[in-house]
Amino acid sequence: MKIYLAAPWSKRLRARDVRDVLVDAGITVTSQWLDHPETEDPAELQRQAVNDLADLESADAIVVLNLAKSEGKAFEFGYAYATNMTCIVIGSRKHNIFYHLPDVSIVETVDAAIDY
Repeated sequence: MKIYLAAPWSKRLRARDVRDVLVDAGITVTSQWLDHPETEDPAELQRQAVNDLADLESADAIVVLNLAKSEGKAFEFGYAYATNMTCIVIGSRKHNIFYHLPDVSIVETVDAAIDY
């Protein structure tokens, strides 16, 4: 199973820890954004955005760490949902009305997402 792990940029250190747990469970995480350097260079930001979409498209599912509001994870979730990808949210339905859709799975823990 290959998943794209989405989370707020400001919470990327926590997301890296979750990536490690997922990888230890035998799951491939395609989210290279977790290791992107922080930058304001428009050309680099464009390259990173293109790579993020390629990483998302190569995944079987998206797992969203719903730790805070984030335009990036909202975009990634919407993109995944629009392409009929399996969508799993760790946390609550808070922060995004679309997490209330009936085919979006909400789990409370990383372990529950792995079990899913």
